[in-house]
Amino acid sequence: MLIRSPFPPLPQLPATNTHNILFRTPERLGFGDYVMYIDAVTGQQWTRYDLVKRIYDAMTALRKDTSQGGLGLTSSNVEYCTLVHALLRLTVPSALFSSYATVRELTHYFERAKPTHIFVHVALFGRLQSVAQEHGFPDSRIFIIDGYIYSVSNHRTLGSMVGNVHCQNLVQEPVREAGKNALAYSVFSSGTFGLPKAVMVSHGNINFALQAGASVFMEAAQRKPSPPKFHPINACATFNYYLLPRWNLDLAITAIERHRITTVTAIPSVIYALQSSPKFKTIDSSSIVSISSGGAYLPPILANKMPSLVKTADISGGYKVSGLQVSPTEVEDIILEDPSDIVSDAAVAGIHLPTAQTADDRVPRAWVVLTPQGKKLSEKEAEAHIISWGQKNLSKYKWLRGGIEFVSEITKNPTGKVLRQLLTERYEAKNVTTKL
Repeated sequence: MLIRSPFPPLPQLPATNTHNILFRTPERLGFGDYVMYIDAVTGQQWTRYDLVKRIYDAMTALRKDTSQGGLGLTSSNVEYCTLVHALLRLTVPSALFSSYATVRELTHYFERAKPTHIFVHVALFGRLQSVAQEHGFPDSRIFIIDGYIYSVSNHRTLGSMVGNVHCQNLVQEPVREAGKNALAYSVFSSGTFGLPKAVMVSHGNINFALQAGASVFMEAAQRKPSPPKFHPINACATFNYYLLPRWNLDLAITAIERHRITTVTAIPSVIYALQSSPKFKTIDSSSIVSISSGGAYLPPILANKMPSLVKTADISGGYKVSGLQVSPTEVEDIILEDPSDIVSDAAVAGIHLPTAQTADDRVPRAWVVLTPQGKKLSEKEAEAHIISWGQKNLSKYKWLRGGIEFVSEITKNPTGKVLRQLLTERYEAKNVTTKL
């Protein structure tokens, strides 16, 4: 069956550097200055002009010859955004490493990405340095993005290099042209099924995604009131972006009310966490005019609950069991749909039982956070109820034959995505010796 997009065809896209699309179109140049980024923890604000100037300075710092205090490069927090945009302007490809990466995964990243320079937050420096040393990576090519720099005072920081641009009054570098197939960056997959895989993203890919997003935005604007400062003709808008160093439900809810957040973009597990939070139900969330979900399938039961919680709500991995595919999210959705309201959050992953004969022989296991209502039951009673509910709503090969473990919280990455591989590895390290 051929499925056609409900949106109109995109216009011809220019073959240009993504930075030009983000900051240098006539429409965007006409916006003037406004607050663009706000640190939700500290309240520090960066205006659009602040950010662009910082990007230009960082680009100059990265490009200038080492004799001028630069790196000589050729083709989260605000400093991270600055670095990413500076590299885009330079057309220098980068690879993004997960802050949750294990030593094993970092080793894999090194072997796949083959970096020439590394920028890292102080909090992650020790773990990365040990892997870098094993690969013979020069310590002088590791630089600090942000953090308590005095603990690594012998390493240069992005801030110090930008400061050098000002001190030496270096001439700013121009924006480099980029064809549609010019590599912008590589991002590694989550590694749900084996080691993470590098996904290459070009400037053309980013530009297309930006235009596609604008197209959807324009369609939505025709059906309901537009967000503040939205320009439907040019598909542009001025937004304040609130940055969290990592996903924190309590901090996110506080920011929604304190800063009058209008637009929330989240994966399904984050939307469920908001719905299940007693705190979210008590705050004034009337500022929210759009909630969008992506990254995974959003069960209708979650989407249908949103209009009752906020003013308007646009909610616009598997493994084998005896040769059959099991979707972890499908099993999680069933657990969360239990009307008894005893489950606050849940994660499902495939594990090897002690009787496993091969590496592919896995069964579903759940990690569950109970609600206050659920905690009134004994763990044995709660487990029996959840397993019974699953057996009523899932095919037999999807039943929780790996059991249930009750936890205080589900292990997730900074964006709220469940770290299934980590859950599996922790369980199997304690319980299983797999046969090949």
